[in-house]
Amino acid sequence: MKKIYILIFTLYLSAQIMAQHNLNGMWKDVNDTAFKNCYVIIAQDKDSVFVNHYLEFNGTPMVEYGKGIIKNDSVIYNVNVSLAIPGWSTKGIHKLKITNQNTLLGMYFDNKGNSGKIEFTRFLPQTQKK
Repeated sequence: MKKIYILIFTLYLSAQIMAQHNLNGMWKDVNDTAFKNCYVIIAQDKDSVFVNHYLEFNGTPMVEYGKGIIKNDSVIYNVNVSLAIPGWSTKGIHKLKITNQNTLLGMYFDNKGNSGKIEFTRFLPQTQKK
């Protein structure tokens, strides 16, 4: 009987953790000065995420897209890039921590062994003054 209570509590706790994260919306990449006009749109469906990312690397526009999962306080998703940064692969993975409801902080890795820091903040457009 004790095992059933532990299982129920674990399932309840997992559901509560999932309910705490709502990543739906637009996020701004605030990581590096070589990257400009970088926006990520995240669509979340339960513990799944679907990502579209527009970025300009040293003035060259590119798009990446991917899908992955949310597990506890982490988001992990595979990405496919439309145009590789010189020396980089067009396939990779982003591993991010949900540090609060407005910040994702972590690393990206490509299939050639390249890696680097990445940070997104929730994009909250300024309201227009009347």
